[in-house]
Amino acid sequence: MRRKVATAAALTGIAAFALGAAALTPSAPKQAKASSHREAPLISHDPTADLTDVYAFMSPGQTDRVTLMANVIPIEIPSSGPNYYELDDTVRYRINVDNTGDGKADKRFVLLTKTTYKPDTFLYNTGVVDSLADPDLAVTQTWTLWYGKGDGNPRVIARGQTAPNNVGKSSMPNYPALANAAIETGTVDGQAFKVFVGPREDPFAIDIGRIFDLLSVGGQGTDNLAGVNTHTIAIEVPGAMLRRSESQPVIGVWAATDRQVVKTTKRKRGSKTVTVRTRSWKQVERLGQPLVNEVLIPRVKKDYWNTVTPDKDAQFEKYYLAPGLIKALNGRVLQPILDGALACGANCPVAQETGRADLSAILLRGFVFGPLDLTFGNGASDPKPIDVLRLNTKVPGSGTPTATADRRGLLCNFSTPAVLGLDALDPGPCAPGQFDGYPNGRRLGDDVTDIQIAAIAGLPVNGLIPAAIQRPYALLAMGTNGTVTGSTLDLLAKGADGVQFNDKAFSDTFPFAALPNSGNP
Repeated sequence: MRRKVATAAALTGIAAFALGAAALTPSAPKQAKASSHREAPLISHDPTADLTDVYAFMSPGQTDRVTLMANVIPIEIPSSGPNYYELDDTVRYRINVDNTGDGKADKRFVLLTKTTYKPDTFLYNTGVVDSLADPDLAVTQTWTLWYGKGDGNPRVIARGQTAPNNVGKSSMPNYPALANAAIETGTVDGQAFKVFVGPREDPFAIDIGRIFDLLSVGGQGTDNLAGVNTHTIAIEVPGAMLRRSESQPVIGVWAATDRQVVKTTKRKRGSKTVTVRTRSWKQVERLGQPLVNEVLIPRVKKDYWNTVTPDKDAQFEKYYLAPGLIKALNGRVLQPILDGALACGANCPVAQETGRADLSAILLRGFVFGPLDLTFGNGASDPKPIDVLRLNTKVPGSGTPTATADRRGLLCNFSTPAVLGLDALDPGPCAPGQFDGYPNGRRLGDDVTDIQIAAIAGLPVNGLIPAAIQRPYALLAMGTNGTVTGSTLDLLAKGADGVQFNDKAFSDTFPFAALPNSGNP
């Protein structure tokens, strides 16, 4: 059926369009470069410390279990024998949880590894591997997990073995059993938890080649991460273990990696001057909200951004209030698409480039909308800007089963307004509604690329975004329902980057991400 096409005559509707919003105040895998994969110059040369993505979500089908996940090492090629990918024994991996809104860790999980190699072989395994303890496994890695509160000393809560790489069907005929055996369980402070460390299929799906090729859009994209793996550190705990209280259930999650540095000083000892060397951990990367360091933080600030903690993020808020990306998006994408559909010329309603307190609220300060409160108990927004992945652990309907989780995240609850006929292109709201999707946490299947592009365009959401910033077409960045013959709106049919789903299905069973791709399937 032919869809309604917006006309130039309908442009007057744009000027009048206002929802009366109450504003918030504030494919070649080896060459692929993906979101949060190589997002800053220095970390791009240090892959074993490179955080690819961070997830925080209510475990599918459960009401008060939270899964925290940090993925490390970008674009692992499954057939990279004999030296397969592994976590780095010289890197400290951290998952941090803030439950007060000060940008400092109130709860933290710290993981260190130790790798052992058999000296008499160059192979990863010398025969069929049937268990984690199999002597034919020539490379083994164990891990130790610490748990700490505030500034207190962390204590060991679990030890385990990293799941091996999925070498192939001959070496590991029952790889699912090996991966499942790597899941450890335990209790801390009377709370039961699960831990998994090991390779999984990279759950993020994105056409990064298209995005960085002058923001190209149009039709079906290519998932540059299809067929590659990453190393996952996944921890599932009760929400009660992380949140401040039942009345303040919001947590802010970010991950970080550290390397040891040696500091040399000169000291006097009697009549002599001696050289003293001390070792300390130095943060080399952090990651909370997706896509931020890649596309919002200027190149000259990226490495520095990686070394500071969220409590220092006020200095970066100007880049959220006026992202350079918006100007590029207007010129390369929105202006030509809108002009082609509406013949609006210089009057096309492109995205507002400055004064974007709405983006600061979504990414830095939190917001309140209906049953969803993403502030740390401060009302409409938090006074302190911190880049963390916020998750309300008590939202109604949380823990959406994987099969019914809508890729549009929180935006699946909203529809394109009935303006200019654009509502005919909208896929429609999810039913029942879902309030546990990004930017309320981040589930594995949430299409954060399209969601953030829609937000940058100007979400037409009453009660959430100021009317002056809203654009009636913004939700179409998530993809359209059908086509408009001969219209440039067809370019958005599959969303901003043309990739809507991961190439492998996720599970309702911990650690939820798909098994890693095999080196010899």
